[in-house]
Amino acid sequence: MPTDLYPSEIAKALARTFPDGPPYPKWLEQALDEPEGPGIDPEVITLCAAMNDAPGIRTVESCCGHGREPFRIYFDAESLDALVPVAYAADGCHSGCYGWQIVAITDCGMSPISFKLEGSKMWAASYREADKIAVTLREASREYSERAGDD
Repeated sequence: MPTDLYPSEIAKALARTFPDGPPYPKWLEQALDEPEGPGIDPEVITLCAAMNDAPGIRTVESCCGHGREPFRIYFDAESLDALVPVAYAADGCHSGCYGWQIVAITDCGMSPISFKLEGSKMWAASYREADKIAVTLREASREYSERAGDD
């Protein structure tokens, strides 16, 4: 998605892409209409939304990399089990997007572990790959939840 659009144009483009409703939370839809902008790179919206919809996963910060750095999303997981669909979707074997990784991180104060999903070094391709991973994640989350219900 082009990044030179105004937030309201981004919202309109997303509405055309998803006529049955946005794949992202209502707060983000409202933020896209704010005059000062959403404060989130448009390229990360689809994957952040899919991650936030996955049980036990909450995104904290993200950046598309702007062609200079890798695409990355920082997130928290309630448990290691919550990571399963995200790790599955990020695996190139399942999404077709190779080079993505999940890294466990902490800080100098030894805060609880959080995670970073980081894209491959192929800048422009990372934007397309993120959308493919989001689709794979939604499918994996649904399947994983169904399996958990069978126990």
